[in-house]
Amino acid sequence: MDDQRKKELKNSYKLTPPNAGVFKITNKANGKIFVSSSLNLKAIFNRLKTELRFGSCRIRELQNDWNSFGAEQFTFDIVEIVEPDKNENAVDAKSIKTCEELWLYELKPYGEIGYNKEPAPK
Repeated sequence: MDDQRKKELKNSYKLTPPNAGVFKITNKANGKIFVSSSLNLKAIFNRLKTELRFGSCRIRELQNDWNSFGAEQFTFDIVEIVEPDKNENAVDAKSIKTCEELWLYELKPYGEIGYNKEPAPK
């Protein structure tokens, strides 16, 4: 591959926005799930895996299960990619949160089946 082609590919990569959307972490040992969203799914997966490896995850119950069952018992999956509006270059945070709320309502990852905190009553 010539230098010009490498430069074109590198520039194309830099201009490509990261995937935004809703994700799920599943504990295969007990079936519990954690659901959340991010404007950059690759970055959030890397951050959460690093926090879990170093014992610094803010989701204490998830961290405890990671320590007990081991990393191999957890999967990180994209539930839904959120695309930007037609006239926008990137996804806005409000769209991501709305999508996340719909998945939280659908999957109900609370109590015995999840790591998410129950939403406060409205």
